Amino acid sequence: MDDIERWVGSGARRGPGRPQKSERVVGERFVLDGDPLGTGGFADVYRATDRKTGEVVAVKILKNITAVDDEAVLRFRRELRLMEEHLDHPHVNTVIAHGSFDTADEIWCAMPLAVGSLADEIERFQGKVGEVVDLARQLCDGIGYVHEQGILHRDLKPGNILRSAEGLWTISDFGLAREDERQSQALTTTLAVGMGTYFYTSPEQWIRPKHAERRDDVFSVGKILQHALTGQVPLVSADQMPESPLRPVIQRATGPREGRYPTMSDLLAAIEQAVQAYSTEWEDPKDRLGRLRPRLAGETVDRVATEELLRWMQDDDDEEFDHAARALVASSRKVIEYLWNAHPAAYRKAAVRMGGWMNGGFAFEYCDDIADTARLLWSVSGDNDVLRAVVRGLVELGGGHNRWHVRDVLVDILQGLKDPEAAVVALEALQSTYVGYVDWSINAFAARSLHPVLRNGVAEIKAKA
Repeated sequence: MDDIERWVGSGARRGPGRPQKSERVVGERFVLDGDPLGTGGFADVYRATDRKTGEVVAVKILKNITAVDDEAVLRFRRELRLMEEHLDHPHVNTVIAHGSFDTADEIWCAMPLAVGSLADEIERFQGKVGEVVDLARQLCDGIGYVHEQGILHRDLKPGNILRSAEGLWTISDFGLAREDERQSQALTTTLAVGMGTYFYTSPEQWIRPKHAERRDDVFSVGKILQHALTGQVPLVSADQMPESPLRPVIQRATGPREGRYPTMSDLLAAIEQAVQAYSTEWEDPKDRLGRLRPRLAGETVDRVATEELLRWMQDDDDEEFDHAARALVASSRKVIEYLWNAHPAAYRKAAVRMGGWMNGGFAFEYCDDIADTARLLWSVSGDNDVLRAVVRGLVELGGGHNRWHVRDVLVDILQGLKDPEAAVVALEALQSTYVGYVDWSINAFAARSLHPVLRNGVAEIKAKA
């Protein structure tokens, strides 16, 4: 019945009864929506509805496989195998399902529906160093992961960088990818030269594609960044780029193979070091919040966006921190867990500052979201400094806005404190704020359920109130 309910609400059902005969269903699951979104030499891409989840996806169909080059079929099958068996990363496009048809000579695969490609948007990056650096972080993170799986992409270009519904840049199209030689079936001589896309492919790979290595993907990323920064297809050497903090990095990335950065992490480290020497373009906090919020809300951790959030929360400017705190409130539990596990000291500092930020003025219902995030900050870390900041922040947030949900979250946290040390820390927080707010936040009935240290301390505070 749950499956039927999802199907009824998904848009796959066009009327009462069974699906219409005119509908084309792939894999008994994906209902194709009209004409292809795009058509290539060997494949068509359709918008489709997934009956299982109700989500809109993309279905790629390699058509008439008996009529096309055997190598195209080999590349398509290899792409499916690589993506299904090896690749699982927020900045790498994934395969939801794939198969072949019983009655047609076609192969298909379903993937998340992209909202566009870098080729569609690359002009907006021109001259914007900050946005190009953000793009570089995502590309290096995704491609670095691909390399760690023993895979070379060999066809990196703006058209193969897709934007997900959450706003992430993801690597796609592994048709020319190559595994370790022991796992990879060799390509035929039809692709002995000229593999890749000329503007973005290293000279060494173009001449000898079977001998490609990680530094050739580094070259391609360098050319993509050159295109983004200059707004022009990278027909010329990076030496002819206008002056920029990134120019020397791109020069080395796209220079002779022996001098290139050996890995994506080395390339990214050079980019970060270069921009530190310059003041990158200032970005309006509201624009930055809009850019990061959807990427932080997903259940899959976008490490690039998460690391940027952490740096943002260290900013001393109050306006910047206000927007960074709002980005944290929009973040998923997995993002908060990542921050604590990867950067406990910076997490602690940001959480303490969040406690003071909670004393501001907020929309009535938004207080509930802040309270839920505060509870997450404590439950994920179990840190005394975080507990102290969260308890004080919740008292001031709930008392200042007369918000019952905030009060309930505070009491829930206090009731969960079973050891004397945590109880003493929480009591210190209660003693450091306005007694009237404490009196409102913890009624006599709730106080009786607390640890004795807290119960006695709260009784003293309420007596003063």
